[in-house]
Amino acid sequence: MDNQNLTNVLALASVITVFVLAGIQFVKVSVNVPKNMLPLIGFVIGLLIGIVAYPFTDLDITLRLWSGALAGLSATGLFELAYNRVKLLPTGFGWWVFFCFLRNAGFRNRLTVFVSSLPKRRYKSRIS
Repeated sequence: MDNQNLTNVLALASVITVFVLAGIQFVKVSVNVPKNMLPLIGFVIGLLIGIVAYPFTDLDITLRLWSGALAGLSATGLFELAYNRVKLLPTGFGWWVFFCFLRNAGFRNRLTVFVSSLPKRRYKSRIS
């Protein structure tokens, strides 16, 4: 395969990935499937969509199968990456401070001003 074929395979895989992701979601909603089988289901759906994509491209069957396989595995990976990313994100004010601190180094001075401007909470002691 030359570079043009590889470029075409990746371009077709990029387009097919959206449809494979929708197919995986459809299967997950309609059928009770174990989560460890989703990459295999994505792979098979990608192969099927790659075969069906013959009117839209002039690639031969092997290149379309490669595109479908790449699309199936990448669709599963994209979904898992997005799901795990949202699931693992910490919540609350501390995460926001940490993110802004990493984003720009000058944030520390602004944070000091912001925190010092917050109203002080006074708690009554419960111990008499």
